[in-house]
Amino acid sequence: MSANRRHAATAVALACAGLLTPPLAAQQPARPVRIGTLGSTDGATWQAFRDELRRRGWVEGRNLELVQRWSQGFGDLLPPLAAELVREEVGGLEIWVSHRDRQAGLEALQREKAQSSSRRRLLEPTAAR
Repeated sequence: MSANRRHAATAVALACAGLLTPPLAAQQPARPVRIGTLGSTDGATWQAFRDELRRRGWVEGRNLELVQRWSQGFGDLLPPLAAELVREEVGGLEIWVSHRDRQAGLEALQREKAQSSSRRRLLEPTAAR
């Protein structure tokens, strides 16, 4: 990803998370803002994201907590990792994955839905069938 595209993607992510404006001293949150990050690996793109947050006054450990999950290139891990982040009750979610990992994640999600549907049918009362 080019530097310009990374910068644009970071700006969009920050805008969605409401983090474009630096926090004012009088408006410091009582608890750090929690942002979930989900990706294939922790690399240059994520470092650019953290650097941009820091440049805008959001500092990990002070007013920001990043809850990170990495699939390490295994796209089928993306759905359960995303579910973990939802359970963590993060205030926003930033996701960057490759097309291949995205496709594997979608396929894993479809398999899980099919299995869940089959389990539900097995648990239904006989009269309802």
